[in-house]
Amino acid sequence: MAAFQEIPIVTEALDSLPTASAAGKSRHSVDIFTGWWLQSFGYALAALYLLYFLILFRAGSWIVNPNGLPIYTDFANAWAAGVQALHGNAAALYDSAELAKVHDALFGPPAFSYPNWPYPPTYFLILAPFAAMPYRWAFITWDLVSLAGCVAVVYLILRRRPAIALALAAPFTAWNLLAAQNGFLTAALLGAALLLLECRPVAAGIFVGLLSYKPQFGILLPVALIASHQWRAIAGAAAPILLLAGLSIAAFGTGAWAAFPGQLLAQTGISLVVDPGTAGATSRPSTA
Repeated sequence: MAAFQEIPIVTEALDSLPTASAAGKSRHSVDIFTGWWLQSFGYALAALYLLYFLILFRAGSWIVNPNGLPIYTDFANAWAAGVQALHGNAAALYDSAELAKVHDALFGPPAFSYPNWPYPPTYFLILAPFAAMPYRWAFITWDLVSLAGCVAVVYLILRRRPAIALALAAPFTAWNLLAAQNGFLTAALLGAALLLLECRPVAAGIFVGLLSYKPQFGILLPVALIASHQWRAIAGAAAPILLLAGLSIAAFGTGAWAAFPGQLLAQTGISLVVDPGTAGATSRPSTA
């Protein structure tokens, strides 16, 4: 009972403590969460990332090796797929043996490689412009363009300039830049869809449809949209999916679409069954 009687006393003691504004009158204080400090820290950390990337590049450990050959990464896998699609060999990418030959020819026998190409042929439409560039310029352009889209969406969601600095300073940003993965593109499309879902559901659906290059979203997002009765967004998503599918058939033929389900199922088996530490990639002897 005595403990409960002490609560008002403790509360009165806390209330009597000087507030931040009152304390500021007596001594100078620094709030590191103000916009100026956040931007300073964010841009400084982003600059350190850039310096680190330059050191890795000069050492032959990023983008290309000392011999000038592309270093095998997520983007290298995608760039190789785009090159094959531009040369009319899109269907061969869905054959694991042929995919391994492509990797060996472009990158040399890598220590590891992704054994499957589980993306739909619509992804080639995104990759083709980058595959037409030399590898190092394609890598840098992909990083910068997709990062710009991601940062723009972050700013549009928060409408605060420090958000840009914090997005650039995030460790995940540095990691995605190192591998030139498609995370920035996915984040930009998903963020834009969520931003517009309530006010412009059809436009949001278009961004959802563009996300169909990632097969898992073709399962997850429709379920979420149906559960929230976003019928206009569903209609908006159907249009770009059908349009991209038609364009991919016209550009790369029907063979890739016929082979795609098999590789998707093979990748699903790897992701759900194999040890998570090695899922999605296959180790290969360096002397192979």
